[in-house]
Amino acid sequence: MSDNDKAWVHLYGGEQDGWRKQIELRTIAPTKFYIWHVNDEKVIDTAKGKDRMVLQSQLATMAYERFDQVEAEDGRTEYCYQRCETADKPVANPAV
Repeated sequence: MSDNDKAWVHLYGGEQDGWRKQIELRTIAPTKFYIWHVNDEKVIDTAKGKDRMVLQSQLATMAYERFDQVEAEDGRTEYCYQRCETADKPVANPAV
């Protein structure tokens, strides 16, 4: 991965307000970004490899829609997303 493939994602509103992370961007930035609930973070952090990717995919149910694109302090692109509850993925097991 080159530095040109990196971008920032910044979330606004909702439970993950202020979450900001540098990601590897293999294609154009999505119009929607899905993330997990804060209380799922420890489960994801302890997982490794494919297990981690599967957990991230399964637990990422909260939707954020892109509303802006700015240049970050480091010169990389920062994609700004705002909470969009109407686009949340359904939870397969309501007990989760």
